[in-house]
Amino acid sequence: MVGNGVEHARSIEFYRGMLLGMQPLKQAGVNLLVNTYNEPAPNTSIQPLLQNVVAQKPDVIVGPLYPTHFGDVTAVATQQMKVAIPFSSKVEQVNYRPHVFVLNTPLSYETTLALNLFKNSFTKNKQIVLIHTANGNKKGFTQALQQMGIAAGYSITPLSASATAAEMKTALANKPQGEFLFIPDDASEATLSLLLPKLKALRQLLPGARFSLMGYENWIALSEGNYKLPLHEADTYILSSTYFYPYTSAAKAFTAAYQHWYKSDFQPCRPLMAPLGYDFCRAFLGGLVTYGHSFATQAPQKGSVADAPTLQSDLRFASVGKGAGYVSRSMWLVHFKPDLSIIKIAAK
Repeated sequence: MVGNGVEHARSIEFYRGMLLGMQPLKQAGVNLLVNTYNEPAPNTSIQPLLQNVVAQKPDVIVGPLYPTHFGDVTAVATQQMKVAIPFSSKVEQVNYRPHVFVLNTPLSYETTLALNLFKNSFTKNKQIVLIHTANGNKKGFTQALQQMGIAAGYSITPLSASATAAEMKTALANKPQGEFLFIPDDASEATLSLLLPKLKALRQLLPGARFSLMGYENWIALSEGNYKLPLHEADTYILSSTYFYPYTSAAKAFTAAYQHWYKSDFQPCRPLMAPLGYDFCRAFLGGLVTYGHSFATQAPQKGSVADAPTLQSDLRFASVGKGAGYVSRSMWLVHFKPDLSIIKIAAK
């Protein structure tokens, strides 16, 4: 791999995570042969190297890193030699080349995945309260949610983010005093800080009701700081295509192993590349072990080497369309519960 910048460091971290992810597969009796190659600079042809790679007839080519090489590498993908790209969610070739797998959920798929997860996770007893701001950056999502909610029979109440807690109480007092889920059309920290005290006040003003909050992936970065307790107190759900919770026993063991072998910490990026490499081994390589070259969208077989919790991404795949490849359909609802526990809810 040519280079020494952030992209280079991220790619190295991914492959290190892969190596750690191979250990449980080997312990399960899986034979793995890994060939490594130095990818040329982004403005240099990858064709000479690619000829050597293809000659080895690998079951999967992992990479490339540079988008300028996506075209040439994805062109050699076959059912017997799949191409998996972990370093970008923007891989145009997945739309017309089968046997190409994109490991990071593309932005264009996130809304559909989030809406499906919402519908499967919340019954119609959960009343939706859409919080409107002047210049929210999630208006497209909340508009799609409103359309889906109306069609599915959810109760939906629009409120302004500038409304006081007393004004919100008046608007909700004539509703059945059950469960209210507040969803803002803005993912900013400013909107979060505006809503949290109002939700706290509403619990006092409407003691017969229960209130929850739903937000967006950039709130996760806030959950370890001053917002940790307020997010739990607000019974918050956060939509995110990836989530690495460092305090599970599996995550702690993985982090310790990574630091032991590589004497470094994870790069501060999203997704974290080492856990993604580990998850790729368990889910994708495990899927190849289970289903052979026909592996694509199948769920892990119970008891197979792929049937193990992933660390960060729910690496199952959806077909882009006829004659096209596959993208990760990873989407979590990360629930910050009032008892200070955290659970991840995935699509079924």
